[in-house]
Amino acid sequence: MPRRHLDNYLLPEFGDRVPAEITAADAARLLAKVSRRAPTAANDLLRFMRRVFRFGVRRHLLTSNPVADFDQQDAGGPERKRRRALSRGELEDLFKALRESPSFGGENFLAIKLLLALGVRKGELLKATWDEFDFEGRPDTGPVWRLPSNRTKTGEPLTIPLLPEVIEWLQALRLIAGGSIHVFPKRRRDPRNRCLHVGIDTLNAALASVEHGIPHFTLHDLRRTMRTHLAALGVRSEVAERCLGHKLRGVEGTYNTHDYLSERRAALEKWIAVLLDIERGERKVSPIRRTATL
Repeated sequence: MPRRHLDNYLLPEFGDRVPAEITAADAARLLAKVSRRAPTAANDLLRFMRRVFRFGVRRHLLTSNPVADFDQQDAGGPERKRRRALSRGELEDLFKALRESPSFGGENFLAIKLLLALGVRKGELLKATWDEFDFEGRPDTGPVWRLPSNRTKTGEPLTIPLLPEVIEWLQALRLIAGGSIHVFPKRRRDPRNRCLHVGIDTLNAALASVEHGIPHFTLHDLRRTMRTHLAALGVRSEVAERCLGHKLRGVEGTYNTHDYLSERRAALEKWIAVLLDIERGERKVSPIRRTATL
């Protein structure tokens, strides 16, 4: 993400400039230009610019950081926390539209289902390599996806239970991937060979081309969708939070190091069963029962 913002915004504007000659006014004009089109991106850009210029100060390439005193008001403005989650009916409509879209493609459809089923972040999925997956599993864990610490937002490794249906989707992707080490190898020739996996915005662009008729949502909202439905299924909060890879908060996060792997597997079994019903267009109403395992 930082690299993308540098390539798309910062370098085209300042790439041929002497660092010490870049002023606060120059930075403000760039942030204003980005903000008109993408306020959230402007806020992210400010964060990355602050780090870049701070590095320049430490290396004596400039005497001061031109954006040191900037805040969100100087970029995209304060951001509201998103609360968007897709309902069961919206998921039905989405699956139907994706299946019927001539341009969306089976690989993209599997990516959407994996994002919903596993609750991982888009970058964690699209950058995945096959050596992270253990489809056989050990007796104490079963099949799992082991996300290394350098690929998680928390900076800690994450072990994700894999259900048979998810393994089936991944095996289908393995056939599509051919001999690539990536689950989602790049689809277009890249002369600069910047990365070997599919572009991070590819799925966004593909989804934007589908006329699904659902009120606006983002791919990141699929994580909130999963979390919301887990709550509706009666899954305990600490288990649901760990399903998303979140750290537990406060004192509990400090003293409770239990990973809830078996509880997360049971929770995902319930959630994926719901997803499969939704994909088939079945509207089942089941009583919610809280059990000791969840």
